[in-house]
This record gives sequence, C-alpha cells and structure tokens, in this order.
Amino acid sequence: PKVVDVVPFVHDIFEGLESKAKEKNLHFIYKPLPDDNVTKEKLNGRRLSPVFYVNVDNDHLREVISNLIENAVKYTPSGDVVVDINGDDNHIVVSVADTGLGIPREDQAHLFQKFYRVDNTDTREIGTGLGLYLCRRLTETMGGRIWVESEYKKGSTFYVELPRINHKDAMRLIEQASIEAENAAVARATAPFASPVTPLTVPPSLPSVPDITAPHQTAPVAVVATAPVTPPVLATPPSAPPSQPLAQRRTY
Repeated sequence: PKVVDVVPFVHDIFEGLESKAKEKNLHFIYKPLPDDNVTKEKLNGRRLSPVFYVNVDNDHLREVISNLIENAVKYTPSGDVVVDINGDDNHIVVSVADTGLGIPREDQAHLFQKFYRVDNTDTREIGTGLGLYLCRRLTETMGGRIWVESEYKKGSTFYVELPRINHKDAMRLIEQASIEAENAAVARATAPFASPVTPLTVPPSLPSVPDITAPHQTAPVAVVATAPVTPPVLATPPSAPPSQPLAQRRTY
C-alpha cells in the first residue's frame, strides 16, 4: 500500500479514457476538476474539492476505477458519464454515473458474482462476467466495498468506498516510505562491496595453467630430477720408456 491523493489519481485515469468517450460524443465530466465552463459555474461556490488520502495498493485502485469508467462509456450509447468523489472523516467514495442502458433489478444482486453476465438485448457486448467480480475482490482487499444503484433504461451509478486517512497520518506514511526507499537504495548500492568474493578453485585433477599474460609474472618451469652424470674417465696411454743416451746404445 501507498498513500494516494485520490482526486488527482482518479483524474489521471479519467483523462486516459477521455478519447473513448469523445468517439461516442458523450458528455464526459470529472466533477472534482471540471473542464468545461458550464459545469464550473454550477459548482462554483457550492464546494471546494478537499484532499482525500487513502493508503491502498495503487494498481488495485487503478484497475477498479478504470474498469468502472470503461463500462460506463461502453454501455452508454449517448448522454453523460460523470465521475465524482465525496467523503467524510473516515471514508471516501468514488462514484461513476452514466445515462446508459441500466441494469435490470433482478440482475443487480448477482452483478458482482464470478462469471455472472447480464444478457442485455440492447447490446452484444455481454462480457466475460469477470470485470465486476474482480472489482469487488480488489475493493475488499483494500478494505472497502462496492455497490451499484441502477434503473433499467435510465442508467447506473457505481460506488467504491475506501477507508480515508487524515493529513497527519498521510504525511507520516509518506515520510516513512521515503526513508525506507532511501535505505533500500543505499543497501543496493553497497551490497556488491560488502559481500565477500569467493575465489574460483581448480579441481585437483586438472593441472593449473599459468597466466602468461599477467605482467611481472614468469611461467613456472618444471624441473625434472635426474641422476648425476659422471664424465667418462679417459684411459691414460702407457708412458714411453726413457730414451737412452747415445753413448750407451749397443750395436748388434
């Protein structure tokens, strides 16, 4: 859950679906922030739009409101689609009203059940029966409730009620979320340096290969131990007999 300022949040969804309403020439009105001068004059002096805070899942709220506005545009051949926001100290209520086909009374009690479809002969767009069921489940998950008021052939109004939080609690939760996000960012940034790096090991059966590309390293040289080599001893030739003096030589 996150703190949501409902008025601008729903307005963004409203603007995203405005083109679909213009394609059907519908009078598309967002009462908290009316765009046309006529509606502004009607609302002028009657009320100022207060700030409505809720603490919910943004995606859940967006899906619910989008589905309700899309249905209002789809099932309104001509006329108006009006989105409004009201509330008290404890709740906020988002309403989506249309002047479309309406829902028969006998179908209204089952409208939010799974796979229930209103077989309206005025339109072929029956649907799967899951949209409103999911809206109910998501609204209940956010701690709220959803209901409808409708009259056949005269239109429908869907209401989504959610728990409201005051301004003080909203600011506290926003500050807390900001601190948590900052701490998480710091943790992510320092995580690679804090965790030790485990060196890769070479299996014993494989010989290690020296890195011959690293600077100032010399590849180890394998030394093979061999028996000492004894140089061969050369035989000394026999000494020649000393020569006799000439006078002592005998003559035969």
